[in-house]
Amino acid sequence: TKLDYFVKENYSLDMERSKLSTKGWNWGTPLFQGRSMSFEVDGKEAFDLPLDQVVQVTENKHEVAMEFKASDEPTDHDELIEMRFLVPPAQAAEDDEDSELTPAQKFLADVRKRASIGDLEEGSGIVKFDQVNFVTPRGKYDMEMAEDFLTLRGLSYSYKIPYTQISRLFLLPRPGQTAISFVISVDPPIRQGKTGYQHLITQFPAEHETSVTLNLSEAEIEEKYPGKLQKEMTGATYEVLTKVFKVLSKKRMSIPKGFRSARSDSCVRCAVGNREGLLYVLE
Repeated sequence: TKLDYFVKENYSLDMERSKLSTKGWNWGTPLFQGRSMSFEVDGKEAFDLPLDQVVQVTENKHEVAMEFKASDEPTDHDELIEMRFLVPPAQAAEDDEDSELTPAQKFLADVRKRASIGDLEEGSGIVKFDQVNFVTPRGKYDMEMAEDFLTLRGLSYSYKIPYTQISRLFLLPRPGQTAISFVISVDPPIRQGKTGYQHLITQFPAEHETSVTLNLSEAEIEEKYPGKLQKEMTGATYEVLTKVFKVLSKKRMSIPKGFRSARSDSCVRCAVGNREGLLYVLE
């Protein structure tokens, strides 16, 4: 054909014909090659997925969920946002009987490696804060900051959040000044299953202190962040974390300033129906 001739003449390659599956089955065999995954049904390819479009992959027992990049601009057509794969434990190979990983965990690791979701090795970022308490989504996450993105590692979920995905930052004292909430607004939201979280809320005791060492030389700090960061940083945990976060993300942080309630708090309690909350007046 003309296409065969064109490829042969311009790229010195022979065209290969592959048979596609049209059975419509939703079970088959995943095959990884480079940064893509093909799904074969009865020895024929049913579809393939570009794994560089995967922004998050999670595993729950025998189920692996992949989330894909959404368009930045509104569209009038459907988009593939999420796919879920059931990886039965019976798929374990005989030579893998002694492996500590389940088939679902191996599948998860293969996808993460090719999707570059885990391209920041633990401890190789600029700074790391262990076991940060998150109110939303609930749980404790290790927070590690690189130059261009933030990594959250939890017991069941891990996230890589580019700073360009962060829209706003808020530092909000709780009533009584005993705790501080640090809010990270992200767009698009991060997801846990079908639930999206547009605001990531951390909470710190006001008196809790920490000490961190930046994984940068004095020369690098002076060149990239002159007068903004120090090699050794010590102080209240929320102050150290938010200072580093603000500098690295280059995002504006909103803090209550002039308003004080009758109880000298920076907020007032309110309720919408049976849901209680705190209302902050920001400048």
